[in-house]
Amino acid sequence: LIPSFAFVALLVLRFAVGMMQSVLMPGVSAAAAQVFEANERGNKTATVYAFYSLGTVLGLSLSPHISHYIGWWGLFSLYGTVGILSGIAGWLLLTSKGKLNSNRLTKTESRVTDISGLYMDILSTIHRNGPLLLLLCWTHGVIGFGFFVLQSWIPFLLHACMNYKPGGNELNTIGLWSALPWLLTALVASLSGALSEYLETYKGWPTLGIRRVMQISSSLGAFIFLCPLVLYSDHIASFTAVTLLSLAVAFQGFSYPGFHSYVQDVAPSNAGVV
Repeated sequence: LIPSFAFVALLVLRFAVGMMQSVLMPGVSAAAAQVFEANERGNKTATVYAFYSLGTVLGLSLSPHISHYIGWWGLFSLYGTVGILSGIAGWLLLTSKGKLNSNRLTKTESRVTDISGLYMDILSTIHRNGPLLLLLCWTHGVIGFGFFVLQSWIPFLLHACMNYKPGGNELNTIGLWSALPWLLTALVASLSGALSEYLETYKGWPTLGIRRVMQISSSLGAFIFLCPLVLYSDHIASFTAVTLLSLAVAFQGFSYPGFHSYVQDVAPSNAGVV
């Protein structure tokens, strides 16, 4: 069957969103490594991602209402316009504040000045620290695998949950329930970031110890809340399943002051590349 124009357009739009989002994580990591003090990285990195989750909450909550008045094509156009304007504003602000990018870098860490130098630096880093880089890549892969598997479960379980509620298939209700995991993620990210800075600044915990505790909490929390879904899948109510899934997603927030900040600690000049 030939795909409809609307479906093809949706695929193209989703591809464009993915391309634009691909700069988010390396951009945040590189900026945090270069601008923030070591004891601030966990908190401020988590805060950035908390606002990212809040943006998702806002979009999921408002989209059904906005589309009711201007349609889905109008909604895509509106969000696209806001995104383009925000990107231009960010580019202008980053350009005007460019001097900040090197404030936290030592002379050695600032040695990469062009593309060829960047790739030579990456090859040299891999040669010297191959096992560590492989371990970082593996850890990030595990985080990403779990995160996107959880994401793929959300629409399915929400659909099942909505069938238990009168009028539950309305887009407005589904939008609100879809926003719940990301609202909890923003909350957990904010709390874990603040906790990491408190432990390091006021309690004297070592940075590496804090990163380990946060990352273990992220993985362990997701594991704990997913276990009932796996072990009792035939006997668990859909509403309870959505709640457990939302909590499992929320614990990903601990990885921001954990793994993500750890990369900034050990590879500040190449945090974005790693």
